[in-house]
Amino acid sequence: MINRLLLVLLATLLAVAAILQGARGIRRLNANQALKTVETVTARVATLGSAGHGALAKNLLVLQRAQRDDPSNAALPLARGAQYLLLRRTAEAEAAYREALRLEPRAEVYLNMGRALWLSGQREPARSMFRSAVALYPRFEK
Repeated sequence: MINRLLLVLLATLLAVAAILQGARGIRRLNANQALKTVETVTARVATLGSAGHGALAKNLLVLQRAQRDDPSNAALPLARGAQYLLLRRTAEAEAAYREALRLEPRAEVYLNMGRALWLSGQREPARSMFRSAVALYPRFEK
């Protein structure tokens, strides 16, 4: 009787865990789809200059929601930083890139952090970020 109760309890716990894991997977897929959409919009808007700022602001909202769905995805703050950089909001871009570096120190994050620092007039910290980017991915030097 006790063994049967334990089996039922274990089966129930496994079922709940599977459901929760499935829900997490769906949230992560949604976050990745949002990222893909933002990248598509950004590619179109980048050529419009200030006329595309409204779309970039909407992208920021999409990315913030996606970050709640997948908080460990470094591509999301990286994309958020790119939106801020296109808007010339360098302090916010730096904050987003720092978050991305905390999650996953990738070469493209160092490169874009360097761009944000350079645009804000912080030349030596920018050079340091560029050196870090090249150290991780030597092709950036070319």
